[in-house]
Amino acid sequence: MAKVRIPSVRFIGLRINFLISGLRFEADFRVFLGGVWERLVRENLKHHRLPDDDCDWRKVGRWWGTSLDRKPMEVDVVAESADGKRLLIGEAKLKLTAKEYEYELSELRRKAQNLPFAKNYSDIQCRLFVAENKTL
Repeated sequence: MAKVRIPSVRFIGLRINFLISGLRFEADFRVFLGGVWERLVRENLKHHRLPDDDCDWRKVGRWWGTSLDRKPMEVDVVAESADGKRLLIGEAKLKLTAKEYEYELSELRRKAQNLPFAKNYSDIQCRLFVAENKTL
């Protein structure tokens, strides 16, 4: 008669903990990468022009605060043109599908309308900076 081995409860518990820890690590790592990508986008804007734009962007940073509709809002990328007439707002995303891209762009346009300081600029550009865009 063949022996049937049943893994110990302790082993099963360790395996489940390892799997949960792995999922937690993956989620934390994506959050970490998202922050790195945001910083890379901001640093790049300080030193380089965008491929389809002839504007030099200055005062590059991020913004969070209360919007005109009194809701909390965060914007990954905010930059003012060197002449002070244009404003660029953007979101840095690691990966987006085409459908997600359209949704995020509409949300970004909504944010642009609700920025308290947007009225100081004659032109506002909304940009999505996507690290991986194979599906777009």
